[in-house]
Amino acid sequence: MDRVELGIVDTRNIIKVLNDVYRYDFSNYALTSLRRGFENVITRASLRDVDALIHRLRNDETFFPEFLSHFLIKSTEMFRDPSLWRVLKNDFLPEQLKKHSSFKIWHPNVIAGHELYSLMIILREAGLTDRTQVFTSGICSECIDQLKEGTFGRKVFEVSAENYIRYQGTSDFAQYAWIEGEMARRDHQLLDNVQFIEQGKMFEGAPRNVNLIIFRNNLIYYNQTLQDRVLEIMHDSLSVNGHLILGVMEAITGAVAKKFSLIHESESIYKKKQ
Repeated sequence: MDRVELGIVDTRNIIKVLNDVYRYDFSNYALTSLRRGFENVITRASLRDVDALIHRLRNDETFFPEFLSHFLIKSTEMFRDPSLWRVLKNDFLPEQLKKHSSFKIWHPNVIAGHELYSLMIILREAGLTDRTQVFTSGICSECIDQLKEGTFGRKVFEVSAENYIRYQGTSDFAQYAWIEGEMARRDHQLLDNVQFIEQGKMFEGAPRNVNLIIFRNNLIYYNQTLQDRVLEIMHDSLSVNGHLILGVMEAITGAVAKKFSLIHESESIYKKKQ
């Protein structure tokens, strides 16, 4: 099946249906990323064209979780950007846990779970699992269920195993993930101490007084209005002197920038100003 290419009018028509039927407002997503995401849904759901997608959204509400699963951008592999995970393991977490008897981490908007599993491996290897409370939120319950299942592609497994070596893990990656037939599977027990939150469309139920938020490679898909709104939510969720980690190609700009200090430029780590 050839990939369908959408125009601006097609994209806006889909946005309108999503808002009218499901009260999900995607109007502040970057237009290019929206178009690419909608095209991906049409291809993966084996739909004929944009009209077929709109008809399905209007007339079959059970399709919406599948739509979200196909639409949402999934992080590509575990231990992506290994230098960040080394900084967390060797410097950031040990230093923070000198100041805090316990530590709260929020990982919002989790989809594929590659970074969440990476984080939990770090905490296990550093012996910090009992001293940290990890919250994870996903946009729908079906997304969370897929995350807990722990299956992912073989190619992603191979890249993740190489990243783990570059991260300089202290164990064998095969303890955490392995090949099963055509797929790879992660050790779901890594998530035993994770608290899952269905965040809805705008991070409803965000945890409070969080010491660290990991929110990498999401802002690039938002326009400035939505970036500001989301970063305000993150700011309010953080404790005094809490930290926020963004993707290496992302930065805090706009009005909310005055509320954060950049403390680690190469890894995009920010600190909440008092």
